[in-house]
Amino acid sequence: MARMHSRKKGKSSSTRPISKKKQNWLSYTSQEIEQIIIKLAKENSPSEIGL
Repeated sequence: MARMHSRKKGKSSSTRPISKKKQNWLSYTSQEIEQIIIKLAKENSPSEIGL
């Protein structure tokens, strides 16, 4: 748990691991994701894009 009055993350000081490589389960390229977002932005409301 985080501390209430400090900017640290508790006793273990946990942070997310930084990974530059592409995940195994990711099947889209960055260009394909951009195209999908643009298509959804034209068709749906902005709140439905993240679903």
